[in-house]
Amino acid sequence: MRAFSLIEVMVAGWILEVVAALAVPSVTNLVSTARARESAQSVSAILEEARTRAAAEGRCFRVRANSGGTTGTGLVLERRNSADCVNLGSDGWDTVRTDVLQAVTVAISSTLAPGGQNEIVFRPNDRLRGDGVLPHDAAHQNYGSRIQLQLKNGRVAVVDITAQGRLCSRIATSAPPALAAPVVCP
Repeated sequence: MRAFSLIEVMVAGWILEVVAALAVPSVTNLVSTARARESAQSVSAILEEARTRAAAEGRCFRVRANSGGTTGTGLVLERRNSADCVNLGSDGWDTVRTDVLQAVTVAISSTLAPGGQNEIVFRPNDRLRGDGVLPHDAAHQNYGSRIQLQLKNGRVAVVDITAQGRLCSRIATSAPPALAAPVVCP
């Protein structure tokens, strides 16, 4: 019966260290990408819930950053407590749920009202609403909104929603270009 020499054990240990050092960055990259995708899926689920509930319940639903401003660390889903979906102020909303995301910041932007848009409102007739009432015609069909998550791992998860309610998400390693009309999903 032959035993391993000390040199053979040390060489095997060094080989294992090299393999582990090569594997750790790719595993870390996979984990950060998975977390980014999970955050984007959470945002998509909140937006889809708002859209479908607005149509089903005949009330406006809105999604906003949890800070009340244009950025926060999560999203709030709220239901309009009256059937009035025209005069949408800051009062008259009931919180349905609040989701804190694995993000450093959550930013909401929109081509509906560039510069300061902090919410996405879904109407019962399946239209989006910005800070102004937009007609549902060909001139306004390319408008949309974006929720952008700056994640702790440096990645950026982006969820765009077209005026027709189509959701598309993607993961980036840096901030995407500013949202501009037309908002389209690839």
